[in-house]
Amino acid sequence: MLSVDLVCLLSPLLLPFLLATAGSPVSVFRPTGGSVTLEFQGHLQLEKEDVDLIQWYFGQEKIMKYAPLRDSNTIFTYQDRVEFNKETFSLELKNLQKNDSGLYSREIIARETYVVAEYRLSVLDPVESPVLPVVYNWTSCDSCNVTVTCKGRDLSLTSTCDCSTCCPEEEHSTDSTLTLSFEADVITCNHSNPVSWQIATMDIKALCSRTGQNQDLSLPGPVSSWIRIAGGALIVTLCSAALYWWVKRLERGVTEQFVPADSPSTADTNV
Repeated sequence: MLSVDLVCLLSPLLLPFLLATAGSPVSVFRPTGGSVTLEFQGHLQLEKEDVDLIQWYFGQEKIMKYAPLRDSNTIFTYQDRVEFNKETFSLELKNLQKNDSGLYSREIIARETYVVAEYRLSVLDPVESPVLPVVYNWTSCDSCNVTVTCKGRDLSLTSTCDCSTCCPEEEHSTDSTLTLSFEADVITCNHSNPVSWQIATMDIKALCSRTGQNQDLSLPGPVSSWIRIAGGALIVTLCSAALYWWVKRLERGVTEQFVPADSPSTADTNV
């Protein structure tokens, strides 16, 4: 970012000798609360005594400037969080926050040479630990199917595994990646971003346990509990119905026994 005043002072004969080395910005990732040193090796081709001015910018905002010949160093922003190295011309930013993310650029003006370097800094929070719950588990004599869900923040993956294989899965968001993998009988859920990573693991043999012919054929706990409850309710219902039928039949028998027959005198009178 060559200043207007400096351009006006430069002789038109020197303008063709300006060298701009700016290409694609270098991507840099750092965690929240960390630090970063922005440096550029292009200054090695310059003699320090030939350097007139070094300036650092964040976007359009000037952070600092340094004039080596006068040993004058002026810092405009980041007063308590910036450190400039006069030998390497690097800039260190400390206690990084998310709003420090953006484009940083450095200008080196050395007689007929103008050197630019750009960095795109991304400050990210460390990822949260993922979870790996089992959503379905079925074990029979000759097979074992396990369905698991790998979850990390706003990402989620579901995969079905057996004792020897598990389909790998991967999903991305704007700043993190979630992967589900299987190796050496271990299911791994990995939540990561460029500054951190966390994993959750599960041993599939603990879910698909086999000991010779002693295969556990029992139904999963919740299923067997519901079957026991339903069976008990059915038995109670049948017993109640049988008791109700027996009482009703007994009442009908007692009623028939105590109903008197019509007397002969009554019959004659009616005739």
